[in-house]
Amino acid sequence: MQFTISSRVAIGFLCVLLFQFSFGTTIEDRYADFHTSLTETHRALSEYHGGFREGYNLLASMERTRNCIKGSYNLLDNLEQYSPDEAAFIGNRTVEILPLVVDCFNLAATKIQYIPHERFRALLRRCTNNNIDKDIRFLLKLRDYCDESLIDAINSGLQDVRDSYFAIQKAI
Repeated sequence: MQFTISSRVAIGFLCVLLFQFSFGTTIEDRYADFHTSLTETHRALSEYHGGFREGYNLLASMERTRNCIKGSYNLLDNLEQYSPDEAAFIGNRTVEILPLVVDCFNLAATKIQYIPHERFRALLRRCTNNNIDKDIRFLLKLRDYCDESLIDAINSGLQDVRDSYFAIQKAI
């Protein structure tokens, strides 16, 4: 069974996620949603084997992964409103989801060869070029808000994210 989703449904899904993250959810709920979204993205990428319509699914999946990262950005940008313990929790939970983000990006790099249309490749190229610096800055900032024991994991994740983006760019 192939995962299919229209671009309108994907946009609606993203709007619901953004609305949900903006109002009344706890930090734990947000990270549970991030993890669920990343897992669904990974599944969608795993099931992609080419096709024009399915290319939209690939882009929607990658956009969901980006929104998970952006959700973490939004939490970190407002850390002054949280207690030091809550800020540390946010940093630690972000480090926990980082391997799944990297897995999604690496899987996307292997699926790019199946994309049948140059327009999709151009969108991916633009997405990776626009986001690599943001993600690296985010991970560097994250080191200030997590346990000392996780600094090595962040540094490793930082290199993994760089490598993933470069793999995507090379595949395009």
